Amino acid sequence: MTRKKILHAAYEYHKRVGGIGSVTTGLTPALAKKGFDVSIVTPFFDVYDDYYKDKDLKQVTTLTHIYKGVPVKSKLFRVCSEIVDGEPVYHYLIKPMENTPQAKLFDTNKQETNIYQGESGNRREYFNGAVAAMLRLPDDNVPQFDIYHSHAWHTGIAAVLAKEFENLPKWRALNKDTKKPLKKIPHMISTIHMLLPTEHGQITQAAKIAELLDSIGLPSDFAQKFTRWKEYINPGHLKQVALVLLYSDAVTTVSEGLAHEASHVKGGGQGLDDLFIHLEKQGRLQGILNGIDYKKFDATSTKNLSHFALDPEHITDGKKRLKEYLASKFPKLDPNKMWFGMVSRFAAEKGMDMLPTAIEAIAKEDGMFILMGWHVAFVMKDGKLVPRYKEEIDAIRNH
Repeated sequence: MTRKKILHAAYEYHKRVGGIGSVTTGLTPALAKKGFDVSIVTPFFDVYDDYYKDKDLKQVTTLTHIYKGVPVKSKLFRVCSEIVDGEPVYHYLIKPMENTPQAKLFDTNKQETNIYQGESGNRREYFNGAVAAMLRLPDDNVPQFDIYHSHAWHTGIAAVLAKEFENLPKWRALNKDTKKPLKKIPHMISTIHMLLPTEHGQITQAAKIAELLDSIGLPSDFAQKFTRWKEYINPGHLKQVALVLLYSDAVTTVSEGLAHEASHVKGGGQGLDDLFIHLEKQGRLQGILNGIDYKKFDATSTKNLSHFALDPEHITDGKKRLKEYLASKFPKLDPNKMWFGMVSRFAAEKGMDMLPTAIEAIAKEDGMFILMGWHVAFVMKDGKLVPRYKEEIDAIRNH
């Protein structure tokens, strides 16, 4: 039986900033185990140069797509990232041509924390256009995918382009000389990883919206066709995530609770309430628990904790032994007190502003708070660049 081909798209895979990378890295092999033919496509960020230096990374084709309103070419690389039950999981990587204005577009100074920084808008336009070419333009070296699964709105515009392809003169022109039929439109799935206003991809300047539409090959009057959803999509105000949601055949959130809040709780849709209600009524919204590989966090596994692995029959004894060991390595820790831990990026969506209140409550119980993570956001203060949550972190140290 022919296996269904799924192409995931994300900015994070193995090299990651946060949860999206954990999901794509865990979900792809899990789906492969279910019998699907799974691949993923990302930009060829420079962080992959060293990661795949000992792998058989090869260019498989050259893509032609629209960027800044004109045809450009990109290299498409492929590498087998892992083998699952004897079948490969392929990682496709899109890279601009050398000696072009876009050549350094995906450079991050070898730091995955810079993936979403820098020329973020240009990166999104370029990458989504290249992915749309993968999905629709005939190419013997790129398979016909049955499902396209975008992770976060950054990779969802490709679904818009793929579905509108026949209506877009600039895109149709790319195929006029091949005399081959376009690939079929895949089933489009989009996962909302963070439901926040900052994740709407909002543009509030008419000139910027027009520039975006022209760059990716959409007509200048495209934003005028969404009369029902003009609150989100109009010539002077665009929420790109709304486009992604409307063009998705199915939308998933990272938990059932989040899907319920978005479609049933007033304000739960973070400014997109009626759109989520519309999706839910059409049966296009579903909450699916985060697709992470939880085996990596199994405290009963000797692979994870060696001889400190917990015995399910004697959890308390095992935790006590582990606490005593950690206290011997970190003298400020008291093994006789309750420990409260948080592993997180230091970012607003992780509730960093709630830490002082939480720490105060823990202190009243004579507990200890342990925070592990890293800064991904900085602000200027007194002429110096400092972590945005420095005061909160200092409050923890003071306890």
